Amino acid sequence: MAKMNIKQIAKKLKVSTATVSRALTPETQKLVNPKTLQKILNFTELYNYTPNQAARKLVTGKSNNIVAFFKPQPYSAFFDDYYSKFIAGLINAISPTSFNITISLIKDDASNFDLREAIEKTDDIAGAIFCSMGGFLKIAEQDFSDLKCPLLVLNMNISRTIENCFHIDNYKSAYDATEYLIKKGHKKIAIVKGKEGIDCTEARFNGYVSALLDNKLEPNPKFCFNSDFLDEDGAKAINYFFSKNKKERPTAVFFANDSMALNAILQLKKIGLTCPNDVSIMGFDGLNLGRYCDPPLTSVLQPAYEMAHDGITQIIELIKGTKKSIGTIVFPTKILERNSVKDLN
Repeated sequence: MAKMNIKQIAKKLKVSTATVSRALTPETQKLVNPKTLQKILNFTELYNYTPNQAARKLVTGKSNNIVAFFKPQPYSAFFDDYYSKFIAGLINAISPTSFNITISLIKDDASNFDLREAIEKTDDIAGAIFCSMGGFLKIAEQDFSDLKCPLLVLNMNISRTIENCFHIDNYKSAYDATEYLIKKGHKKIAIVKGKEGIDCTEARFNGYVSALLDNKLEPNPKFCFNSDFLDEDGAKAINYFFSKNKKERPTAVFFANDSMALNAILQLKKIGLTCPNDVSIMGFDGLNLGRYCDPPLTSVLQPAYEMAHDGITQIIELIKGTKKSIGTIVFPTKILERNSVKDLN
């Protein structure tokens, strides 16, 4: 049997299409007579009817579609569980609701993505989430106060232009990671920075430097290596820090992401060194993959799942009007202590 549409259901049950639409929308079911509501629900269950969101919009004049604007890095899009946690958070939060989620992949390479234009050009949109995972994309400076739908920004703090922002404190996270290494007895701590020009790169580097200075350790320019966040940069950093002509070597290396840190552990073995006996390695992200390397990787856990999950929950509140603003929320990170850091005390 061909799938019935909302008009056919209304005609079959001799009610209006608006009544059927209200009955199939959890937020408006209370507006329908209980007997009529039950009749409609029983009928749609019998025919396994799933509401078509485009049709619902035509009837109600409202969209139930939340669009997540998202630009993953090509080398990580399907292999890095940092992104899978993020997507799982979106999906699991949206599933029990009457809303849909659309992930709109950003193809622009420009440093300033025109989010306002992207939202205004999207017809079927009830709310928007801009996901700057990894901080690789920036929003053009402009006024977002009169957008046609609520907007939430994930993993970026731009509260000067957008009041609803979820992010982590990159400075404090790197500070805590560096101090963790110091408390383990390490005084020669190197850092592999992220991509230049990205806010999180500078914040994490500044946190690293501050932790050293606060513990009366002098930052060593020779213990700093710039990267593009690429896996192979982990191996390049190891070759740089531990080349044969290096007289001064670090006892611990703090990497700006786990992908580089995992690659670094492999490279250490290739050059005849071991982790953590010869060199301690610490990452940033808390990837599940880190549990299965040898040794398991100590890392800073980013709450990618929680940010995405809570983001959906909160933006639905904005769409419904039960909240006028979310504000800026800083999500805590924590250190996943595994076995890649040696205690020198």
